Amino acid sequence: MARDGIRHLTDHHNLDDLETPSMQVTVDCGRLETPHLRQEDGLAVSDIDSNAPLTGVTPPIVGYTLDVGPRWKPSGHHERTLAVPIRQYLPHIFFHPHRLPSAMHGCCKQASDGERRDLRPLALDASRSVHVMPAKCRTGI
Repeated sequence: MARDGIRHLTDHHNLDDLETPSMQVTVDCGRLETPHLRQEDGLAVSDIDSNAPLTGVTPPIVGYTLDVGPRWKPSGHHERTLAVPIRQYLPHIFFHPHRLPSAMHGCCKQASDGERRDLRPLALDASRSVHVMPAKCRTGI
């Protein structure tokens, strides 16, 4: 984290299907507070309390799962917004066996309509999942 004393992570996922009917957030490390699905904006937002102030000596580990339920339309993209810089970020995305993507790319950008940086192809592994682990993440998407 950029500074000591932070107690929670506000998690923003920008969804491309405004008709997503539901979301389920499961937290492995910490305590879930205030999950919201704002369908009109395509946002899944939740706060995760770390149960203790975080310090540079004790780096935070936050583990959670976001399940947006059945999708009515195929997804063209999924964006994760970082409101504060973080040291490392490990998204691990699993796909339904009958809904595998035809292609995937990872990238960074400053805003939803911003220019893509660090565009790279991604490949599914044997468990029908993909992950990336960028280090020293700046604010942005």
